[in-house]
Amino acid sequence: MESVRRMLIFLLVVFSIYLIENAYIYIRLIQFLSLSGSLLLFLKIGLWLIVLAYPAGRVLERAGFRVWAHHLTWVGSFWLGAMVYLFFGFLIFDLFRIFAPLAFRFHFPKVILGVDALRSITALLTALTAFLLFFGYLRARNPGVSYVAVPLKKLPAEKNPLRIVHLSDIHLGTIIGLKRLSKIVRRVNELTPDLILITGDLVDEDVVALEAMVEPLSKMKAKLGIFAVTGNHEYYAGATKAIEAMKKAGISVLRNEVVSVDNFLNLAGVDDLESERFE
Repeated sequence: MESVRRMLIFLLVVFSIYLIENAYIYIRLIQFLSLSGSLLLFLKIGLWLIVLAYPAGRVLERAGFRVWAHHLTWVGSFWLGAMVYLFFGFLIFDLFRIFAPLAFRFHFPKVILGVDALRSITALLTALTAFLLFFGYLRARNPGVSYVAVPLKKLPAEKNPLRIVHLSDIHLGTIIGLKRLSKIVRRVNELTPDLILITGDLVDEDVVALEAMVEPLSKMKAKLGIFAVTGNHEYYAGATKAIEAMKKAGISVLRNEVVSVDNFLNLAGVDDLESERFE
């Protein structure tokens, strides 16, 4: 019962913050755009449908309506990104409007803080948000590889260099499907790693989809093995099922433990802090 109570409190807090941020964006967009009539009604309905798309998609996903869940979660995920940019963009501008005149000890001209300026800022912020989302989407579809050299004085000569591929926040599920996963697996194998480390959020909320991804995940190869730890999304999805699926794919999940790799390298893995809330 205690875990259920904590979960309900957690969901209530998250959803409340989500609604407050979106209400703030909604008020600012309505105020800055100064629409009326059917256009205003269309904007109001459209905004709230988009706002509710992500939570509705997750609920439908749990209920088994996977097609609807996929489309709603896709739209809602883009809105989550847009929400962050719009919220902080409007907040920074509002703080500037309030404190800038006080800080500089004079009133800014109306042309800077007037209605036309507000509309211009809204248009600029919307365009910037769209650009960032599009750029982020392209980067997500074509993940890059960063090479980092970490000198270890005690690394045995026969193991030097040791090539480690580090993966994080892949979020397999409704958005990242089999096609994208296969592309990631091919890219990893092209790097011919000695060791693969997965540091959380391999899975998103959709554990059912992860079952179908065991086979492509099992194609990842590393001479010294593949190791992972849990992220917060493993617990949102259901840590037990997520860990079982990873193990089926040949991934060793370290849960507050240390292992020795080939008797020369120690790996320590700890559970995500969300484990305290869910277990």
